[in-house]
Amino acid sequence: MALLQLMLVLASLTVVLGQDVETPTSDLLVQMEEIKAKMEKLEKANEDRPKVAFSAALNNAGKVGPYGVDTTLVYTKVFTNIGNHYNQATGIFTAPRRGVYFFTFSNYATGSPNLGSRLYKNGVMIASAAIWQPLLAEDQSSNAVALLLEVGDPVYIRLPSAHQVHGSPNNHCTFSGFLLFPM
Repeated sequence: MALLQLMLVLASLTVVLGQDVETPTSDLLVQMEEIKAKMEKLEKANEDRPKVAFSAALNNAGKVGPYGVDTTLVYTKVFTNIGNHYNQATGIFTAPRRGVYFFTFSNYATGSPNLGSRLYKNGVMIASAAIWQPLLAEDQSSNAVALLLEVGDPVYIRLPSAHQVHGSPNNHCTFSGFLLFPM
């Protein structure tokens, strides 16, 4: 719309001022066409860019854990799963392409001495969000990371043995991620 208005103003100037502005006006029109072509190219590139994002929470079951072994948490309340790369049956996100991804996870528990979880990539612990405390009424922990992932890399959250989290209607325990940019 602004481009059309600018062209109308330039056309009006040509009529009012006569021949002297024809060359600059035609130069501006050429530049505007070049800018328009570049904008269309950028819009097309953005359309073709993969869209990957998910966000999920634990169910409303209440206390999860503690278990005798580390356990992968399965976040079954899926809010967003653009691209369907988060598997709500397993709790695992699988990278669809090489790129830098951002992940965040949060924990909540009531009356637990060990609250927390850990983010894993390809079976290797990357980040932890935990609190060791005497039995208090409630507490939360969270963490976030940016990771370079290859196609097929799995990312997931594990509950360490002897730790606990709490699924609730308020969605305190979440796991989210999205593609920042492809590489």
